[in-house]
Amino acid sequence: MQEEDESLELLREAVRLLRILVRPQMIELRERFASAMLGSAKRRQMWQCMDGNRNLTDIGRKVGTSAEAVRQFLVDVETKWPDVVEVKKSGAAMFPRALM
Repeated sequence: MQEEDESLELLREAVRLLRILVRPQMIELRERFASAMLGSAKRRQMWQCMDGNRNLTDIGRKVGTSAEAVRQFLVDVETKWPDVVEVKKSGAAMFPRALM
């Protein structure tokens, strides 16, 4: 048990140090993404709502647009920046989660 606790603590420390190391690159990446993909207030709102808990319809309602507009934005992001969003599916519903 003690070895597991020590291993877990080492992993936490490694993650903390990695976050410190990549912080400048993440800031630049977020700025480039925002410039390329979040050019309108609706797109910024859609992106902020992509938390993995809301489906496309829920996001559309929250933002004041259609689920189809959200889907088109999601496709655009997945095509141009595939590593910044993940999508879980439940039946026909899609639950996107912004990863940065």
